[in-house]
Formats: sequence, C-alpha cells, structure tokens
Amino acid sequence: MATPREQAPAERPNATRRLRARRKRRRDRTEVSCCVKWVVFSQNVLFWIVGLLIFAAGIWAWTEKDTLNNLKRLTSIAVDPAFLLIITGLVTFVIGFTGCVGALRENTFLLAVYSFLLGIILLCELVLGILGFVFRDWLRGKVKEILQALISDYREDEDAMDLVNWIQGYWVRFFSIEFLVLVPLMPSKSLEQGEEFASGQVHPECNCMVYLQLQCCGITSPGDWNNNIYFNCSAPSSPEACGVPYSCCRPPKETSLPNLQCGYGVRRKDDFSELIYNKGCLDAAQSWFDQNLVIVAAVAIGVAVVQILGICFGQNLRADILAQKAKWARYK
Repeated sequence: MATPREQAPAERPNATRRLRARRKRRRDRTEVSCCVKWVVFSQNVLFWIVGLLIFAAGIWAWTEKDTLNNLKRLTSIAVDPAFLLIITGLVTFVIGFTGCVGALRENTFLLAVYSFLLGIILLCELVLGILGFVFRDWLRGKVKEILQALISDYREDEDAMDLVNWIQGYWVRFFSIEFLVLVPLMPSKSLEQGEEFASGQVHPECNCMVYLQLQCCGITSPGDWNNNIYFNCSAPSSPEACGVPYSCCRPPKETSLPNLQCGYGVRRKDDFSELIYNKGCLDAAQSWFDQNLVIVAAVAIGVAVVQILGICFGQNLRADILAQKAKWARYK
C-alpha cells in the first residue's frame, strides 16, 4: 500500500492543473459591465446624431445668409440663431462622439474626456443658474440688450425676424388629451370667443390642450419698435412707419389667417390696445417664469440628473476597463 509521501508526486500535477484552470477562469471573467457599456453607447449615439443634425442646420443657415461675405452681420454674431445652432450642435456632437466611441472601443481616454465635458457643462449650468438668481437685475439688462439687437436687425436678418415673431406671436397648438397632458402656463385669450382662457387648459369644443405664446410686443412696450429703421415714426416713405410687426397683432376673430399688414401705422392711433399687445416681452417672460418657477426648477433638476448619471456611468465604465487591464497584466 502506497504511503502519503508516495501519493503526493502523483497528485501535484492535478492540483497544478486545477490552480491554472481557476486562474484562467478568473482571467477570462470580464470586469466590464455590458449593461453600463451599452447604455452609455446607445445614449451617446443619439446625442451624436442629434448634434450632427443641429450643426448641419446651423452651417446651412449661415451659408444661406452669406454671413462670411457680409462682415456687418458678424458684429451681432453672439445673438445670431444660426451661430448658436452651430455651437450647440458642435458641443453635442463632440460629447456624443467621445461617449459613443469611448464605450464601443473601451477607450479610457475618450471616456475621461466625456465625463470631463459633462462635468464642465454641469458646473457652468450651476454657476449660471446661481448668478442669474443672485444678479437678476444684471441678467435682465443683458436680456434687454439681446432683444434690442434682435429688434434692430429685424428685416435685415431673417433668423432674427423669425425668432422675434416666434417670441411675440400668438401661436395656438392643439394637443390631444389622450397622448399628452400639459400643465397650465399663463393666462391668455380664448381662440375666438374673446374670454379669458388659460394656456394648458382643456378646450371644451375639441377636448384638447391649448398652448399659447407670450403675447407681447417689444421689449418693455410697443414703442421699442421705434428703434428699428423700418418701424420708426420718422422713416421716410415706409408703409411700416410708426407700426409694429404682424406678430404683435391680436388674432382676428373672423379668420385664422394672419394679416401681415395689421401693424402698419398702428402706433399713430391714440388707443391701439384692442389691435396689438401692450405688454413688453421682457415683462411677459418674467411673469411666465414667476408663475412656472416649480416647472422650470423641475426641468433643470431633471437635466442635471441626466448629466450626473452620464458622468457616473462613464466613470464606472472607465474604472471597469482599468480593472480589466490590471487583471490582464497580473495574469500574464
């Protein structure tokens, strides 16, 4: 009968093979979470595509206006909607690219850049939000300067004209209650009857939600349009002299089609409150913000949470990749 010392040499190879198999299983077991990897990848593919589309739209709008050959337009580039589209699209594209390729190729450098950019944007949003709340009067003055530049460029810049008309205009949109529920925004007039009707309420005739714009004119009053050369009361031989754009006009009761000449010479009248809006857009926006502060705060918190989750997922994936590389180096 064999002694224990005689059995040991025969058992050692089996123990060595088991140890090597155990080490191989540990080495082959990945540290990278597939769930986190594909969540980061799929989320940033969407950002990548959206950023590319926004950037392309901004470039197209800039070339259509022939901005590079008209140096005068470069003086108001900070409030140029096309330029803002280019910057927004470029930033979104870069963030989506670093997150998408970094997750797909498991590149720790790109994932670090992705988390860093999201952190910088989140920090900037937080600082701007605090400064905007503390220095509210200063922010109001800056917004007034931007709106003044838009009014001055009206008729000269198509993008500025569309933006001003969108801010001032009376837009009526119907949303089916079965698919979308909106919260009340701000008081406004009804569609045709003329009685008070709150935006976001259910319209009794169509069982749908109604959303309306700020319904304003000018910055603080319709008189601000006197700063535009076409709407100035001293404008020579201009049919728009002492008038306002059609987006300032109240909607006609007899038709849903806008009258593009409804604001011609309207400020020459003693009382034009029934024809155009009297409230300035700055005061209207302030009223909307004060009435919907909870909604604005909820949206801001939701955006911040999405950004924080993106940073956490990116750093988690990067840590998993570094742990996997360390394991490979240890089992070489």
